[in-house]
Amino acid sequence: MKKCGRIQLNLLKDDIFNRFFPYKILVYADKIREILNENMPCPVVWHVYPSNICNLDCNFCIMRKEKNDNPKHILDKNIFDKIGNDSILNDIKLIHFSGGGEPLTNPYLVDFIYRLKTTKKKTPNLALSTNGLLFTYEKLGILNYLDHLRISVNAATQKTYSLLTNRPEKNFIKLVKNIEDIVSYAKKNKCTCNIGLAYIVTLSNWKEIYDFVKLASSLKIDFVHIRPVFYEKDYENNKLKNLLPQIMELCQMAQYDFQNKHFKVYTITYKFEGYWTNRNFTKCRSTPLQAVLCADNSFIVCQDVFHRFGDYYSNSFLEIWKSDEHKKAIEKIDLNKCPRCVETLHNQIIEEIFIKNTVKIELI
Repeated sequence: MKKCGRIQLNLLKDDIFNRFFPYKILVYADKIREILNENMPCPVVWHVYPSNICNLDCNFCIMRKEKNDNPKHILDKNIFDKIGNDSILNDIKLIHFSGGGEPLTNPYLVDFIYRLKTTKKKTPNLALSTNGLLFTYEKLGILNYLDHLRISVNAATQKTYSLLTNRPEKNFIKLVKNIEDIVSYAKKNKCTCNIGLAYIVTLSNWKEIYDFVKLASSLKIDFVHIRPVFYEKDYENNKLKNLLPQIMELCQMAQYDFQNKHFKVYTITYKFEGYWTNRNFTKCRSTPLQAVLCADNSFIVCQDVFHRFGDYYSNSFLEIWKSDEHKKAIEKIDLNKCPRCVETLHNQIIEEIFIKNTVKIELI
């Protein structure tokens, strides 16, 4: 590690036009105006939870309650076909497979990705968030059709990985090998899929941030994304918050030592802000830009607030999306009870630009 002390790098300015740039929401100004006119535009992104089953048992998982309340649900083959058709009809820009549980525990997912991309025209981009352990050699072919792949790692050593996931240490070795195979296949087949590793910062793993970035750099992936866990208990959240200066210093040193034009280290500070500071907006208005379909065929208003509505098994997407039930689910959002908010800046942009015109949009 280079002895660089507290490097004063502005991690947003260093690479401002990146995948996490919040102002790209302005591209969808027409949809925002529809929302403000109390209409319900079709979403930009469709988050799909293929399964509530997971092969790990991460002690920080925000989906733990969802998996316990709705155990062993998976989307069936017909629902995937319905997703494909509805996403094209409604001009969805991205389908993001995540969880819920581990997406690859659903036996229909890989086949759906193949069929969607080989039999349909003008399909949405595809993203997959996975823990990577089930990404076997037989599944590598989907890299030809994915646009974004994010693999949750959250550790730099076998011991810490085992502690976090409640699984044997040998799983970490398997995960690293799988990532090596993924990168090798993508390079050999000239896949355009953007490959990144995710790191959720906890009280147990924060000291391994630098070594994680070092490992990721050696694996030749495209980027890492480091962000904080959300603890339900205030004392744990406060302990992590108090460690933030040390955490950010490790992030900055790792960025200084390893980031280059081929490998990016993203530690998005505004997401930290959204966890621990007051929200500078009066109402959540951004949720209609993203749909979230759960493994039990119901929709929820966002990935962190489980106000359910609709039954996708029985009704069409538009029937559900434009329903009074959806509107009522949004109206139930209480900012004081939201567990966290990664939509903070999106909601600030909507309120300050589209409602208050604080920036005086006529003065370009």
